[in-house]
Amino acid sequence: MFKKLLFLLFISQNLLAIGKVSLGGIKGIIKNEKGEVMPFASVLVKGTDIGTMANEEGAYEVKLKSGQYEVFFQYVGYQAVIKKVDVGETLQVINILMKEISIELGGVKVSNNKEDPALTIMRKIIGMSPIHHKEVESYSLRNYVRGSFKIDDVPFLFEKMLKENFLKKGQVYVMESVNEIKFKQPNTLSEKVISVRSNIPPTLKGAEGISFSRINFYNPNNNESPITAKGAIHYKYIYEGFFQDKGLYINKIRLIPKVKSPGLYNGTINIIDGTWSLHSVDLNWQEEVGNIKMKVIFSPIDDIWMPVQADVLSKIDAFGVEGSARIVTSFKNYQLVKNPKYATIKPQVLDDKIFKSEAKDLNRQKLNTKTIAEQKEITLKQLKQLSKNLEKEDVKDKKEKKEEIISSNFSRSEDSMARKHTEEFWLVERQVPLTEIETKGYKQADSIYVVEAKKINIKLKEDSIGRSRPAKFKVNHLITGHSYSYKPIDLKDKSKGYRDNFSVGGWLEDTRYNAVEGVNIGFPKLMYRRKIDSLSLFSFSVKPHYSVQRERLNGSISVDYNQKFFGLGVEGGRKVLQINNEEPFRNSVNSFFALFDNSNFGKFYEQRYLKLNFSPRIDEYFTLTTSLQLAERYHLINILNQGLWKKNERFYQPNDPIHSDFNTTAFETHTQMQFHGMLTYRPFSRVRIYNGNRWVQNFGPTFKLENTSAFGNQGFNRVELGVNHQFKWKLQTISLRTEMGTFYGNKPTYFLDYKHFNGNETFIQTHQDFRDLPFYKYSTAGSYAQFFSKVNFKRLLLTNIPYLQRKGWEERVYFNALVTNQLKHYEFGYGISGLFGLLNAEVYNVFNQNKYSHTGFRIYLPLKSVFGF
Repeated sequence: MFKKLLFLLFISQNLLAIGKVSLGGIKGIIKNEKGEVMPFASVLVKGTDIGTMANEEGAYEVKLKSGQYEVFFQYVGYQAVIKKVDVGETLQVINILMKEISIELGGVKVSNNKEDPALTIMRKIIGMSPIHHKEVESYSLRNYVRGSFKIDDVPFLFEKMLKENFLKKGQVYVMESVNEIKFKQPNTLSEKVISVRSNIPPTLKGAEGISFSRINFYNPNNNESPITAKGAIHYKYIYEGFFQDKGLYINKIRLIPKVKSPGLYNGTINIIDGTWSLHSVDLNWQEEVGNIKMKVIFSPIDDIWMPVQADVLSKIDAFGVEGSARIVTSFKNYQLVKNPKYATIKPQVLDDKIFKSEAKDLNRQKLNTKTIAEQKEITLKQLKQLSKNLEKEDVKDKKEKKEEIISSNFSRSEDSMARKHTEEFWLVERQVPLTEIETKGYKQADSIYVVEAKKINIKLKEDSIGRSRPAKFKVNHLITGHSYSYKPIDLKDKSKGYRDNFSVGGWLEDTRYNAVEGVNIGFPKLMYRRKIDSLSLFSFSVKPHYSVQRERLNGSISVDYNQKFFGLGVEGGRKVLQINNEEPFRNSVNSFFALFDNSNFGKFYEQRYLKLNFSPRIDEYFTLTTSLQLAERYHLINILNQGLWKKNERFYQPNDPIHSDFNTTAFETHTQMQFHGMLTYRPFSRVRIYNGNRWVQNFGPTFKLENTSAFGNQGFNRVELGVNHQFKWKLQTISLRTEMGTFYGNKPTYFLDYKHFNGNETFIQTHQDFRDLPFYKYSTAGSYAQFFSKVNFKRLLLTNIPYLQRKGWEERVYFNALVTNQLKHYEFGYGISGLFGLLNAEVYNVFNQNKYSHTGFRIYLPLKSVFGF
């Protein structure tokens, strides 16, 4: 719990750092003309990799060998100060006075429509963004990061947890780490923690690591970045003028989000004229947990502007937790390897909208990626095409070299000595002097831990025993479920996991009430899993449930074996299932209506079955699942007439759906053998790796081809093709899904085997498919096509109101369609989500056979099927 609390309090994005010192040097206080200290101002020694930052009180200290140096002092929004110093064997006191940058207007040519000059500047940096993203092939650096946090208040329920973990409100906790960072294009990042130190309680050691992540506003996939094509659509840009730094013209641009949405920046970015690179940023944004401010300064490293300092301040006010956190960092020992294909591209960029005639002539020329470095001018249109061509060449090179396309590859390790370094080590490595409050925080915490040493040791021992031994069974585990792990893979390092695992599920999974079973009690699912090796797993599970009125015990037993090349499983038992295999009615909602309204919308049958599952592993793009099932299926009738509310005029309807193809959908007990196969294709799947563990993430549409065939006198065949895709466009999340299918050969004999649809007939909606379609009336044995589309808006109508935005309200519009041989059904709807933090309300129109039918209202409850009542 408190590791989560610390994570909540310690929010940071994209940090990097430095740190090494010597004897002698300089120290002092950095202030502005008003006498205000400049917290975390950057201090860099020209011609070396030595640098530091001032602390929160404006104090800095740089240790240097004897000699002459030029020292640069930088701060976002202020003129850089350059001092020439002669360093002896002692620390000299050199206080620095910084002046605000004088912002000038003008100097930017704009189009005739008098658009804001910021727009042409932004078009150029957005055009160059993919180039900057790849101009560094690899880099390495040494990183010092320091963070501090303070808990001001927590909810009453957390007070006891604070005390148990020896945390105090108002106490300043400091975390420091020294890391070695290595990056290689396109996305391999490794972080090694050389040393880590903190004053958080010993009981929470291991939760204090400050992880590194790469600052990259240039990443084309960064949807929040104001300088990428995907992110720019979220912002308005205002030109505030320019200033000069190191002989360069720097354009100051103000960002204003078009919509108040978590993660979108507000503030200013400074852009270097000519190279169209970032010079510095001063941004803030809102997250669900509070407000975050970030300042980043960039500096030329071998002619490429890289971040050299970051300062992130978080104010936390969420879930009853109040506090603050700050992380500061800088860089050291940058070792860059340029990518010549990208790093040599530095032509003058012409805006097609302004220099129309010149751009027209240039756009007629054919681009040559081999000679682009020699081209003096390039239009925005050409720049966009160039980025695409270079990307295609990179992909082609990888295919020719047969290199696997990895979405991300991140690894983090910790040196064996990371937690054993002495104070002398930190005096050398610490680049940002501790403030008086932080120094006091270290001492106060240490004194508290000395006083509480006995209690702390007892808790450490208890926690150690708890981690080394399997969890003990408790009665409440039968309600909530629990997992018990045995036999560590590595006795010396239990973080590698365990070979054996036994789990107990919750009793609610199959607990329900309906007309054919009465009260059905779901007993906890029992599962045993054995990890054979890193890619192989064996599991065995039992899931019983009992119908009280029928006095009948049902359930299932399954055995599964999964390894690198295939998955194999056997399952058998006896179950009560919904006739509509789409299961449009959740057990919880059906139970409610059956108990209190004498309505039994759910229709059920029972089957005794044996099922064989086989899934060969193809690759990250294709997935094949197959099953062969032999089942004996039984018709069920109501054993109850009414629920708790006894109404003389209202009784349960029969358990036989009404359909025009049948006089009755009731059926005799019969045996059926059925084969099911589904091939799934994800063309945009990419492998992600974390500390050597691989998984596949999909970044595009999913296609599926599905076939179901039954054999014997009651045989039939059905084939279905489906496409599913969810993506973001601007601030909207768009979901699209379509399925088309038909029966071929023999048609199904039993209504059970018809194609059923995910409909609804009540004012409560528990899924996102059809809002107003009968559960069984339009089930078909012919051809069909269904389509679902939904667009979620951060801002549309009501969500333009700032108060509702802060409450997390969202609006959506949707369109659903079903076309069969008998029906053309369309739904157009509008909904609001976030009411009372949970409920969603919708209003919709229904059209049948191309004619308006009616208007309806629904309350959507995001319930899961595991709840029976």
